[in-house]
Amino acid sequence: MAACGGDDDSGFQTSIDTGKSIDQLTSSESAQLCKDLTSWGEKAAKGLEPKFCKLVGVFAESKAECEKSVKDCINAPSEPDDGGMCTPPTNCDATVAEVQKCLEDSIKALDGYLDEFPSCAELASDSVMEPADPGEPASCKTLEQRCPDYAKLLDDDDLDTDE
Repeated sequence: MAACGGDDDSGFQTSIDTGKSIDQLTSSESAQLCKDLTSWGEKAAKGLEPKFCKLVGVFAESKAECEKSVKDCINAPSEPDDGGMCTPPTNCDATVAEVQKCLEDSIKALDGYLDEFPSCAELASDSVMEPADPGEPASCKTLEQRCPDYAKLLDDDDLDTDE
């Protein structure tokens, strides 16, 4: 959903006034925000793809199978995007900046979580310890209080690190 790992443009960018609350956006601003979210989400997914592929390999039976699983995952064709439209939530006095902060913090937490998994070369013989779940970022808890159905801004819950 966004480029990660130190890219200069890894943050969510929008032309919408970041001080404006979601429930005060015009229909054209809502449409623009959704377009920006979709674009950012595609970049984020692409940026995290190698780390998700590494995760797939971690559960293979051997180092060789791990390496093959990772390679197959990376070389797999991307699934077609359905254009993922978001629906601006109602009764949401959170600002665009608060949404932006939650999204960026969520990707940063997910990125760090995925980094904690071993590479194929680092695999221990029999056991892989799953890293501690980073939980929901504080910025998202704040957003959730101000905008209970903010998840509607996203096509799905890919940014949820609580699973």
